[in-house]
Amino acid sequence: MQEFTLKETAQWLQNCEDAHILIHRSPDGDCIGSGYALAEALRQMGKRAAVLCSDPIPERYQFLLPKEAQQIFSPKCVISVDVADAKLLGENLQPVYGECVDLSIDHHISHRQFAGALCLDGSAAAACQIVYQLVQLLPVTLTDSMAACLYTGIATDTGCFQFDNVSPATHRIAA
Repeated sequence: MQEFTLKETAQWLQNCEDAHILIHRSPDGDCIGSGYALAEALRQMGKRAAVLCSDPIPERYQFLLPKEAQQIFSPKCVISVDVADAKLLGENLQPVYGECVDLSIDHHISHRQFAGALCLDGSAAAACQIVYQLVQLLPVTLTDSMAACLYTGIATDTGCFQFDNVSPATHRIAA
C-alpha cells in the first residue's frame, strides 16, 4: 500500500484511464458529490469515468447526476471516494471490487486500508474537500455542476457548517 500526497494523487489521476469510481452504500451528499465531481474532472481530461453505487441515489440528490447516461465499459483503474472500509461498498460492489481498488480518496481517520494506494486527509471535513483540492491540481476547469457536487458534499458532511470538523479551509472551499 502506498500513501499518496495530493500532488501524487493528481499525477496518478492524470495517468489513469477508464475509471470506475466507487461510492459507499446508502449514499450521502459527500460520496455522491465527490464521486460525480471527480468523474467530471476525469472526463474533462478525455478519460472515461463512471460512478458506481450498490444502492440507488436518493431522490434529494438526483440534481447532482449528469444529464447524459453513463457509458458501460471495463475499467482500467478503480477508485473509491469517501469509503472508509471495503465492506461499505455494499453487497453489489464489494464482491466485485473489494479487492481490486487501485486508489482510495478518503477523509475518515478510521479508514481501513483496502486499496493499492491511499490519499487520506483526516483533517478534511469531507471527501469533497479533498476532491476540490485535487481539481485545483488537475488540468481541468471547475464547472458549475462540479461546484454544486462539491458544495453539497461539504454542506451535508458538516451539518451545514455546524460540526467540529469545519475549518477555515472548509469555508474557503465552500465560498
